[in-house]
Amino acid sequence: MFKNKFYALIICTILLSCQSNTETEKASHQQYLVVLGTLQDAGFPHINYSHEFEAVAAGTLKKGNVVSLGLIDKEAGKKWLFEATPDMPRQLYELEKHLKTSEQIVDGVFLTHAHIGHYTGLMYFGKEAMNAKGVRTYVMPEMKYFLENNGPWNQLVTLQNLALQPLRADSTVHLNAKLKVTPFLVPHRD
Repeated sequence: MFKNKFYALIICTILLSCQSNTETEKASHQQYLVVLGTLQDAGFPHINYSHEFEAVAAGTLKKGNVVSLGLIDKEAGKKWLFEATPDMPRQLYELEKHLKTSEQIVDGVFLTHAHIGHYTGLMYFGKEAMNAKGVRTYVMPEMKYFLENNGPWNQLVTLQNLALQPLRADSTVHLNAKLKVTPFLVPHRD
């Protein structure tokens, strides 16, 4: 179903604010990115690698999170997540440390493509976990089709745990007056 490309997202308007040199400078920024994970889809330790699990248990290696970014806008009191990974509960907890809001756990989630490390965390918005209401989930057309037409993901749409927000390549989404996101196509395996 998916062509030989995936949908990457870039935040154009805040890159300069991510280049601070001191903690004082970083603390003064109202809009910034937070790295919430850097690992490939299945995370670490890897399934069926008992020596990695043993090393984590012994404290010689550290468990890590699957690749994800958080976008914080302290001025507007909003935060967004890029990728809904299997580590999403821990990543949302980390994101909440930067900006605690009582209204929603997150103001939106941007999905790049349908590999397990990028969308399977959506399950935590479902009835069996959080039973979220209308989480704005930004998706390209093929990802939208996938979520609407394949279980168990279509249940999240039917029960309105997710509110799918269509994206188009090279078409900018304005989150507010200072932040915008522009998706673009990138060659990638199915």
